Parts: sequence; structure tokens; C-alpha cells
Amino acid sequence: MALTPPASEGPAPLSFWVGPIDTRPLGLMRITFGLTLVWAILNVAPVLRDLLSEDGVLPRSALLSGVARGARFSIFDAAGPVWVTWLFFGAAVLAAGAFTVGFRTRAATVATFVLVTGLHERNPSVFDGADNVIRVLLFFLMFAPAGDHYSVDAVLRPANEPPRARSAFTTRLVELQS
Repeated sequence: MALTPPASEGPAPLSFWVGPIDTRPLGLMRITFGLTLVWAILNVAPVLRDLLSEDGVLPRSALLSGVARGARFSIFDAAGPVWVTWLFFGAAVLAAGAFTVGFRTRAATVATFVLVTGLHERNPSVFDGADNVIRVLLFFLMFAPAGDHYSVDAVLRPANEPPRARSAFTTRLVELQS
């Protein structure tokens, strides 16, 4: 008796995980997630000074003396004056905007990940589990072909360049997290 599944049950499990995939849905996901991300970052603006700056409830001296966990990274820890905090915040908004429209998507995703992680880790007691989902999705999207479709990168790609086959693996990781 054979234990192989009938052909009508769909593709083999391995091809589902690493086979070729259409990346158009990933492009749409990048846009909708990017718009949500920009909105989430902008929602921090009214409390940026009070909660995430040197003049707020958690100055860097208290933060770095052990109030927060030791194994953390935040680029916002380098921000001393409030204007530097606003500068990093503006960079996060710009990086998220570039990610959303797909301009140099891979670099924009990495920059967005670093800046948003820094924003969230500056005062860990202010953010919640939804922010963790944002960071994990950004992490997986750094490796996914999110700029292949519906992006500035796709428009700037030479017209004679044939579409590349992409492995499904990183897209499947994004799907699992979503």
C-alpha cells in the first residue's frame, strides 16, 4: 500500500515553503502595512517629549543605569537634547514612508526596522505587544522581496529586465507572523 498523497491534494509541502511564488500580494501587504506603520509612528508624536526624550519621565541616565533590561538596543539612546529625539523621529517617519512607497525597499526596510525598534526600546514600559508584531514583521520583511511589485523600485527597474523567480520562504514567514 502506497503512502503517497494523490495528486489532487495540492503541491508537495517543500514546494509550498521554498518553491517559486508570485510577490504581488506581498507588494500590497507592504503598502497596507506601511500605511499602518506610518500612522503608528505619527501617533507617538504628541507624547514624544514626555515619554521618549531626555526631558521626559525616563532620562537616559536612569535608563542606562539598569531600569530597563540590559540586552536591548535603541538608537534613541544616543539622543540627548529633545531636538535630536525629534530628528530620529523624523527619520523614522521618512524611512517608513520610503518603505511604504517602495523606494529602495530593502534599505528602507532595514532603516525602518532600526529606527522603529529604537523608538520602541527607548521606553519599553510605554509600548505593548502590537509593537512587537510590528518589529517582527519588519524583521522578516528585511529579507522578503517586498519591493518587486507596486513600488518605486519596480517603476525604476529597466523594462527589458525579466521578472525573477522568488522563493516563497521569506513570504511564508511574513504570512505566519501576520
